[in-house]
Amino acid sequence: MRTTPRSCATAGSRRRGTPDAVVTEDLVSSVFGVDALVVPDPLTGTPLVLPRPRRRRWTGPEPGVGSIRP
Repeated sequence: MRTTPRSCATAGSRRRGTPDAVVTEDLVSSVFGVDALVVPDPLTGTPLVLPRPRRRRWTGPEPGVGSIRP
């Protein structure tokens, strides 16, 4: 995604504003289908998108994992 101080192009739509105003968690979710946290980059101050891990339900060990073979 290429950003400028005045506009941001995302998936064929244009939104106006600064990158920190345009790049939001809702935008990332709707455009990319990713649950993410958007925070200021500590070095540049621009939006930093951090994907949240998918939560997997524990169903027990996978077959063969941790088993001892004779």
